[in-house]
Amino acid sequence: MDVLRLLMLLTPACLPQEAAQGPKPPIQNVRMDPERGRLTWELNARASKILCTKDPDQQQWAQDTYCSYQTLSLCNVTKYTVQVHSPPFSTWILFPERDEQPETAPADLSCWVHDVDFMSCRWAVGRAAPSDTQYRLYWKDRSRYRECGHYQTDSGGRHVGCRFPGISQYPRIFVVMVNGTSQLSSISCRDYLADLYEMEKLSPPSITAKCNKSSSFMEWKMFSHFNKYFQYQLQVHKSPGTSITENLANPGNYMVKMRVRSDGNVHSEWSPWGAPQRFRCDSDEERPARILRTSLLVAAGTLAVALLGLLLCKRFSLMRRLFPPIPRVREPVCDPVLGGELLVLEAGREDCPVVEVQALEET
Repeated sequence: MDVLRLLMLLTPACLPQEAAQGPKPPIQNVRMDPERGRLTWELNARASKILCTKDPDQQQWAQDTYCSYQTLSLCNVTKYTVQVHSPPFSTWILFPERDEQPETAPADLSCWVHDVDFMSCRWAVGRAAPSDTQYRLYWKDRSRYRECGHYQTDSGGRHVGCRFPGISQYPRIFVVMVNGTSQLSSISCRDYLADLYEMEKLSPPSITAKCNKSSSFMEWKMFSHFNKYFQYQLQVHKSPGTSITENLANPGNYMVKMRVRSDGNVHSEWSPWGAPQRFRCDSDEERPARILRTSLLVAAGTLAVALLGLLLCKRFSLMRRLFPPIPRVREPVCDPVLGGELLVLEAGREDCPVVEVQALEET
């Protein structure tokens, strides 16, 4: 009897259905809601400390039956894992599920902020993209996508870049997506998580300089909508071939270059060196000598002008004395008394006076 009872207890047909299938998991039906940016599930029992992990290392604690994501990739296959601390349980899903034509998607998509208020994105044509492929770029503002309005094209007329003005009006973090169309094949998309703080490439500022009796004071102002703290490097050259110096006491004539990077932003790199700027800053010993040289040059110039004017006047007067103007003959006049002709002379252009000549009888 005891053996029969034991056999009956071990027979699966005699076990309750729930016992035969095992206990239900604490959560089930895990899925992604792309419109709301939520990873959701259903609870079958009380569960504590539910952790969501986004491939591979982004983690957050769940809010009851979901985890929220501000940015969600619609193009790159990502693994999402849900872990329950008590009772111990783990499950995962892929979203999107698969990428059927990955080599048709745009390659090497990258974006960067530059010139304070602009963002540019570049990409390459996918290796397997048909010749008639055309790409379009969109950025997601909360719940909707907006298309780029300033494309750059390659020699075949395909979009390979985009430029955004007025980037200060955009949210700091958003998704940039490039998808494509073709009559010959389906085209996979590619998206990019844009963090304007991390992707800004700073431009070096312009420098102004003021001098006192012994030193030069340089000033500049840095502009950025996203980075607030900066590191600067100066190159100061007092003459060709000299090394970098930090002491600007009595600098005289010098040339300055500057570059900058964000302080605290681990993704920030040094900007290119700015254009060289030249400044003159005389020391106390040089200033009187320069003033004296300037005064002597002015005096010498004035004297030279005066001498030149005097020389020209004397030369003109001497020429008039050596070569007086010659009167011109106007017309002959007959004199019946003398039986001869008198010539009436007309003054020349120089208005020289004409002397009257009288003919006297010989005795």
